[in-house]
Amino acid sequence: MRIPLLLAGVLGVATVASTASTATAADHTDTVRYDRATLRDAPARLVLATALPGDRVVRHVYCGQWVRVTVQPAAGRRLATTTGWVERGSLTRSARSRGLDGIPADCAAPGRDAERWRDFVAAVNSPFRSYRYDPASDRWRYVHDATRVAALTGADCRPSYNYLRDGAAERPDPAQQVPAASVDLSRPKYRYVTRTGAVALVSLPRSGGGGGVWAFVRSACVQPDAPKYTTVYFPRVVRLDRIPVGHPPLTTAQLSRYGCHAAVRSPTHPEYGWWPAPRTAPAC
Repeated sequence: MRIPLLLAGVLGVATVASTASTATAADHTDTVRYDRATLRDAPARLVLATALPGDRVVRHVYCGQWVRVTVQPAAGRRLATTTGWVERGSLTRSARSRGLDGIPADCAAPGRDAERWRDFVAAVNSPFRSYRYDPASDRWRYVHDATRVAALTGADCRPSYNYLRDGAAERPDPAQQVPAASVDLSRPKYRYVTRTGAVALVSLPRSGGGGGVWAFVRSACVQPDAPKYTTVYFPRVVRLDRIPVGHPPLTTAQLSRYGCHAAVRSPTHPEYGWWPAPRTAPAC
């Protein structure tokens, strides 16, 4: 039986539309292409885990140079969380010109994630929008980086790219240890401890230079960088509603200009810092 030309055209359009739909769906997949693919709670914020080269991801939305993904790690590997934000340059297809075509832009998504990640990480320091006191200069300085801590020593203090959550317990993943020869364990910097207080995130300089590696380690291994500090995190911190342009050092009298709030020390892990986003914080 001969199919009328008009009907054949409709069928052809339907087939093309179906094929396009399938292609669009396929465009949401990607792979991790290098070993610094940190999975974060929001663009440029806290590291939740590290995806490894070859891991497959499903892309949800993007905001600027960051993509919200769900990681599908290789068989035999587990992550404490598989969903978060990763730089597009860490992904094979997303890094290309027009590599995010078909992925919706949504810069409101990090805000909608906020409550989820606060519950997940409950990090007890103040790494964003904060100034710490520098007694040497009697000035408050913007927190650009993690806090220097004592060297990591001992077999139980080997850092890992990821950590596991086994029920209520947390521990660095022994199957994903950072090769000891690739990093300098004598110069770690601390960023946060996880909700249970069992695991800490640190930054380790590469042995050959070229930037640091984020890694997880038992929190008991993270000790103050004595005699400079008596606590793991900066001992005096404030949070500002508005960060001045250029992040200049400030005097104590200048803090109030920027909506200053006194940091609230963690009631459960005070040695590791401050609540990152307290519901209420007294004015400075």
